[in-house]
Amino acid sequence: MATKNIVPRADNEGNLGSTAKRWVSFTGNKVDLELATTQAKFAFDGTSNATITVADDSNTTIATAETGNIVLDAGGSIELNADSGSVNIKDATTTLAVIGSESFIPTVEYVRVLGFTSELSTTNVVGPDISQGSTSHVFSDVLFANGAAEQVSNPFKAVQAAQLVAGRAGYIRNLKGYIAGTTDQTVTFRVFKTHPTNNSAAALALTELGADEGKNIAMTTTASGTSISMDFDYNAIAGDDLDASTAAFAADDIIIVGLQNSDTTAMTCRFCLTMEVVYTATS
Repeated sequence: MATKNIVPRADNEGNLGSTAKRWVSFTGNKVDLELATTQAKFAFDGTSNATITVADDSNTTIATAETGNIVLDAGGSIELNADSGSVNIKDATTTLAVIGSESFIPTVEYVRVLGFTSELSTTNVVGPDISQGSTSHVFSDVLFANGAAEQVSNPFKAVQAAQLVAGRAGYIRNLKGYIAGTTDQTVTFRVFKTHPTNNSAAALALTELGADEGKNIAMTTTASGTSISMDFDYNAIAGDDLDASTAAFAADDIIIVGLQNSDTTAMTCRFCLTMEVVYTATS
């Protein structure tokens, strides 16, 4: 006589074993689970576990609790077989790489941002002035007044101040380098993006990347007027960092680095910074 089934009195009732009295092992040929939430949980203890969840359209998630890793340790090969032809590698919602017919691995570009101020005595946000064809990168052209709307009055100023025209989408990862000066002033660096429109002379709104109102460095010295150098690291200073969530840009955006004096005392400084740019799209 065939073995009869063990069934509950009604659907979704009853358990085999309990948290206090567990079965030591199970041997069988098939486990068939049907549930609208997590179908399987494998636990080491009360907090360390992994789950398998099958959702609508057979979308399946293998997840770990805490900061658990997932290790695939095969005696032979590991095969990733995606009928869509695409394997996406992500950090939360940020795409790090795509393997497939349009393979893409993010690339990093390092853009030099250098310039100087000569007796700058304004608290307005300034950018490089190359209006006369100068290659000296003197930061003196006012992008917008201190406290005013963050915009440049026309595309001419935006193009003149541009440190980068983004060839594709991505984000700014950091801005760091050295600054040297002869005055006891505080220098603020601010990073913006904007997007010009063809055949338009209208003002361009600037979107600040990273921390609101930028990050500053105090040019302090025990001997006033002595020439000193300071290392500047945007992401090492308190406030929002430059990263994928705060400093993303789209293809063809213009990236502008502006400078601001803390007060109206004349400030002279030189700086050479590196802007780390991560491209996260294929085009």
